[in-house]
Amino acid sequence: MRVRLHVLEIYTYPDLTVACEQPAFEDESVDTLLNPLLIVEVLSKSTASYDRIQKFAHYRTISSLTEYLLVAQDTYRVEQYVKRTDGR
Repeated sequence: MRVRLHVLEIYTYPDLTVACEQPAFEDESVDTLLNPLLIVEVLSKSTASYDRIQKFAHYRTISSLTEYLLVAQDTYRVEQYVKRTDGR
């Protein structure tokens, strides 16, 4: 399922998205999530840098997002980023 980044007017295709509230979709097609709570990206050698830097910066513009997980596919490693109650 793709995710719409409203502020930037772009779409991304995370490996996994979770919405705990009532999911909000862009239209009747129900293929574009607007309010993800959690986004998970599986890192590959070709995407790791982009997922950690640019994509993460894009995801931080989603007000509903509270957690971002990066999962390595070539080693046992998970990076967790959690939004604090003060919004940081």
